[in-house]
This record gives sequence, structure tokens and C-alpha cells, in this order.
Amino acid sequence: MRTSSSTSAIMIMIMGLIMACCVTLAAHPAWGESAGRKDKLSQILKRGKIIVATHPESQPRSQIIKNAPRKSDTLCFSNEYTLDEFYGYDIDVARIVAERLGVEPCFVTPAWYEIIGGRWADRWDVAIASLSITSERMESLYYARPYISEPAIFYVHEDNERYRRPADLSGKRIGTCAGCIFEYYLEGSLTLPGQTLDHQVRSPEIIAYDPNNLNNLFRELAAGDGVKIDAVLADIFLGSEALAEGAPIKPLGEPLFYTHIAPAFDRKQGDDPMPLIKKINEIIDGMHADGALARLAAERFRFDVDVITPARDFDFKALEQY
Repeated sequence: MRTSSSTSAIMIMIMGLIMACCVTLAAHPAWGESAGRKDKLSQILKRGKIIVATHPESQPRSQIIKNAPRKSDTLCFSNEYTLDEFYGYDIDVARIVAERLGVEPCFVTPAWYEIIGGRWADRWDVAIASLSITSERMESLYYARPYISEPAIFYVHEDNERYRRPADLSGKRIGTCAGCIFEYYLEGSLTLPGQTLDHQVRSPEIIAYDPNNLNNLFRELAAGDGVKIDAVLADIFLGSEALAEGAPIKPLGEPLFYTHIAPAFDRKQGDDPMPLIKKINEIIDGMHADGALARLAAERFRFDVDVITPARDFDFKALEQY
């Protein structure tokens, strides 16, 4: 049977529409993005290890143990650290998450900008690196539930008598970590979900330090009152550690704000992270409920501030990230 030219044209148009629809469905993130993607959680359980990005030197949260022996039966590759080679609060959290997943934790130490920028290319599965939840970072990262909250405090040299409140530091040289929430606060660009920030310090001279070696912050401040820097903006964890080690510093005023620290995941990774995020949420809820996080904080930190209850009470659903 012969087909008329008009019928052929109609058939060609229909086929073209069908192909266009298929392309649209495959490209649309709500429909086609997860099609064919591997389940990140299943991949982790199958390989028997979870790869965790963290800081190499950030006491008391994460610290490499130099010359520590590696266990012989590890699944960690030679370019990954084993649990025996790290210690700290973040490492404790990663350890328990791995235990409750039934896998081994292996650690890597990428640059800070690589972690917060996303696009990890599946080089690691999760970042447990004292990552604060911020609106800006949520553009690149997903977050699980917070496991601790972080008070931000100014510190000055113990000999200083000129600065009596944070506002007195306006225009002064303030040291902090490069690319972190404290630098954003000093710049006036920080936004935190559910909080209104009071920017008390105007036009400071920001001295940004490598976030992978934050202990240098307090060494610079300890050099003398105004010798290298006038103040440091950091969290209570680092400040209390420096004080306990005898650094000649003191806090200035009350905490400026609190941020909530949570495991982070790459929004652009190849494998589907949602089952893993949901499972880690369950694990962190369990750690809050059974007191594991509070016990770890009591063991690791040298202060009496409650940093667990605010994390437990954080309105996670308000993030509306997935």
C-alpha cells in the first residue's frame, strides 16, 4: 500500500515530537536525573567502606596521628587514612556512623574549597569536617541532621585592655579561617537559615588563614597584643583548646551566633545520595537519643557549654533541601 506524502509528513512530525519528549524527560532533573544512577548507600555497603572527607589538623575535632601504624586488614587505599591514623570529635562521629552502617571509615583530606564547592566527582562519599549549614553552601551541598552546634567568639590577647566589646574591633586586624563562615561574617555576607545576624564589627581588616591548619590562628595572636593581629574570630572549640594549652588569650564578649554542624554531601555527584542521607539522618537521630553525641563532647571538649542540645533541636525540615 502506498502512503501519501501528507501522511508521511505527519508520521515524521509525530516521531520528531516523541524524540523531543524523550530528550526533555531525560534532561529534566525531576524525572530523568535519577534514572540509571547508582544508589550511593548500596555502593558503600557493597564495597564495605565509606570515604569521609575531613580536616587534617583541626584539634579537637580532627587531627592526623603522625607515624601511626595502619592496620593490615584495612579496606582503605594507600592514599586514604585509616581510623587508627586520626582522632577527634568529627572522627568519632564518622566512626559511629560507619559502625552503624556496618562498614569501615576511610579518611581523605582535600582542600577546604574542594569540600564546600561541591562537584566532588565521587572521590569521597560524605564530608564530616565541622561543616556549618549556610544558605550559600546549600547551593552546592546537601546536609544531614546536625550533630553539634558551634558558638562563634572573638578572642584577643590577654594583655589587651582597649577592647571591651566586639564593636571595638571595627577597622582592626582580625584573623580567621579562609573561606569559612567566620570570614563570611566579617565580610557581612553570611546568611544562616533561621537566624538574624548582628554585624557588630565594621570594616575589619581580615587576615585569612589556611582552614586546614587553624592552629596557626592563635599562634599569631599569642605573639603579642597587636603584634601580628588584633583579634581572632573562631569557634569555642579552637579557642578553648588554645586556652587549655596555655595560649595568652581571652574571649571578648558573648557568642556572636551559633552555627549547626552536619555531614555534607555533593549535590552534583554521580550516584544518588538520598538513601545515604536518610540513613545517616537515622543514625544521627539515634546518637542524639542514646546520648552518644553528648558523651563524645564531654570526652573531647574542654568547656562546659552545651553544644549538643541546640543541634538536636534544630528545625531540620525548615531547610527544605530535598
